[in-house]
Amino acid sequence: MANTTGNSWEDKDMASVFHGFTDFPSLKENGPVVLTHGEGINVFDVHGKCYLDANSGLWNNVAGFNHQGIIEALCTQARRFPGYHSFFGRIADVTVELSERLIALSPSTAARSIIQIPAPKRTTPW
Repeated sequence: MANTTGNSWEDKDMASVFHGFTDFPSLKENGPVVLTHGEGINVFDVHGKCYLDANSGLWNNVAGFNHQGIIEALCTQARRFPGYHSFFGRIADVTVELSERLIALSPSTAARSIIQIPAPKRTTPW
């Protein structure tokens, strides 16, 4: 495996993480890329190397990284109520609000939503 020193981030990853949607022979040969942070459309690994994030955080960060409006919205929501499930007839108010906004965009007149992420992870600062 490339770039390992016995107790490196790559070694720790290989010993403790299962990578879904991954070519395992390639992972074993090349090692993982362990990322520390993002700025705009770029992400950076533990060695400081910059990569263009062509996966958009794999659907969850399509607005890029370190977006101050999103960070402020996340912090505000996390201080108030960091999120809640929708089991047993319970739901967070912001999840209802997001559902209404999504349905308003839908062409269906009988639309309902199911939100699969906690409310503070929404990426629209409203």
